[in-house]
Parts: sequence; C-alpha cells; structure tokens
Amino acid sequence: MEKFWFVLKRAKKVSPPPSNEWQIDHVQAKSKGGSNSYKNAQVLSRRENIKKSNK
Repeated sequence: MEKFWFVLKRAKKVSPPPSNEWQIDHVQAKSKGGSNSYKNAQVLSRRENIKKSNK
C-alpha cells in the first residue's frame, strides 16, 4: 500500500499523488547514519523513492 495519500477536496475522494512526482531522498537513510547534508541527497521519482524504501 502506498505511504502517502492526498484528499481531493472537490471530489471528496482519497487519491494517491502521481507516481511521477519528484521527491528529495537520502542516499544513505537517516536511520542508518545518513545526514541531512546536500551531499547525501538525491532527487527521485516518488515511485523510485518508495521502491528504494529504507535501503
């Protein structure tokens, strides 16, 4: 199941954001010692970021 959902107020339906939305990702997960430094950041599509998960 997808992690994030947005409510479309006009339609009053719950819908996931588009899978091609861009997100900032930690190259090394914070839970595994990664920092918030720009050197540890990359841009991924939402789909790829979810696929990567906490690896």
